[in-house]
Amino acid sequence: MASRTNTGGVAERVENGQGLGPFGIFDYDDPVTIRARKYATGTHVLLEKIGVETGATPMEVVWTRNKARLYRYWRADERNGGGVKKRRPVPVLLTYGFVLKPYVFDLVPGNSLVESLVEEGFDVYLLDYGISGAEDAGLSIEDLVLDYIDGAVKKVLETSGAEEISLFGQSQGGTLCAMYAALFPDGPLKNLVLLSAPTEFAPRNPGPLGLWTLVLSNSGAYFDPVIVPRFFGNLPTDLASQVINSAASLQATAVSMATRPSSLGIYDAALREMREWAERDVSVRSWLGVSKWVDDAAPFPGEIFRRWVADFYQR
Repeated sequence: MASRTNTGGVAERVENGQGLGPFGIFDYDDPVTIRARKYATGTHVLLEKIGVETGATPMEVVWTRNKARLYRYWRADERNGGGVKKRRPVPVLLTYGFVLKPYVFDLVPGNSLVESLVEEGFDVYLLDYGISGAEDAGLSIEDLVLDYIDGAVKKVLETSGAEEISLFGQSQGGTLCAMYAALFPDGPLKNLVLLSAPTEFAPRNPGPLGLWTLVLSNSGAYFDPVIVPRFFGNLPTDLASQVINSAASLQATAVSMATRPSSLGIYDAALREMREWAERDVSVRSWLGVSKWVDDAAPFPGEIFRRWVADFYQR
């Protein structure tokens, strides 16, 4: 019977730029890949030249743990000498995953969950896990649930003076919040809100990641997640699309240098019009904000990645 572990073959495919598991990167000259690079290039140019303000709601750090930060948000008039307004009795703690950044909760002014909740009188907090470094490769799921989330919950209750809390988790953060709720059924949790959070890892409907990892054990392409902490420490940011993103970044730089106002006035005028459009249209600012967000990932802690795949998808 073939061994389930095939780290050598997978590592070799990674070194050759073919990606992890049975799904590899499209051929560099494939029409689909070319279109993706062109789209990414245009987005990079817009973000570089126009920019967009994200995470603009006033806040302060009230607690830290390792690289994690717990933020408390304020209304603009509260931070400008207007005094603290009366807040609803149950505070809200938001948490996202540990790869993409949590400022998606506070995307742009006029299209921000944080801003809306604060304006409605909620006492809003956000747990940001920070950017993992090589020294965080051994961080565990237990650390995040029993130390980071539990510690943040206790600090929110202490700071707000409340006895109950609403926990809002999105993506991987929602999965962690569900674990916390299951572990502390008699705790201070009043409301649990999960958004796009994987909680059912049924093999009959595994989804794309499940198909990627749940290959037959006798397959030569079987993905053993132990290779990530063993060979990389942490999973590099968006490893499967590094070739596309790198090419897009280089092309964006070339376009930026070749299309200065002195050499191409039409380009400068188009950027100026786009910038003015973004200033007056929140939907354009939101598109720029989301484009920035999806390209602003952090490394996936290696041991958490191994456990996430092995325990949830392959068990």
